Formats: sequence, structure tokens, C-alpha cells
Amino acid sequence: MITGNQLGNPESRVDFDTENYSPEFFKSIESKTNEVIARNLEQAISFKSREEALKIPELFRLKDVLPKEIPEFRIVSIGDFDVQADGGTLVQNTREIGRVKITRTENKGAKNRRLYWTIE
Repeated sequence: MITGNQLGNPESRVDFDTENYSPEFFKSIESKTNEVIARNLEQAISFKSREEALKIPELFRLKDVLPKEIPEFRIVSIGDFDVQADGGTLVQNTREIGRVKITRTENKGAKNRRLYWTIE
């Protein structure tokens, strides 16, 4: 489960909790991420009312931080790979992203890991 993230230039990070920490685990994340990017998946946007969207919990990765005053959510579908509520800037398709490269990892507690990455 993702517990936080920060997008930056040139490096970004994602925090998550996991009991399965190993260099191989993080290498597999990098490999699988780049496989999805290479699929050239198109993005599609739709909208749902707050009431309708909250009935679909998998749309929200960080549900605890949803502002109460948002009446409608933008829903982003990434090909057949993922669907979620999103308010950020988007690419038209995944090929525009480039390759993800994991630059380092940190142990942030018993089950918390921080993964740093960049785009090549």
C-alpha cells in the first residue's frame, strides 16, 4: 500500500509499507513499470459525483486525504491497466513517460520503505 509520494525534478519518491523488502523486489517494480509504459496505453477521462465515486474504493489510493468540498471527481483510465481518481497532469499515452529508473531505496521503519526514482 502506498503511504505517500512526492514528485520532483530530477528525482521523485514513493513511500509504501511492505514486509517483503529486497533489492530484487525493487528491481521487479522497475521492470514491471517499464513494461507497462512500453505498452503505449491510452488515457481516458470521465467524471463521477462524489457519492458515486466513493462507492468504488479502488479509485482512491490515498482516500484519507480527500478534501470534503470536492463534489465531483475526475476518473482516469490507463488502458486496461488501472483506473483511479486523479487531479494531476496527464500524458496522452504511457509511451510519453520515458523509462523509469530506481535510483535508491531507504528503510523508513519496520515495514515502511521509500523508493526514489527518476525518468530517463
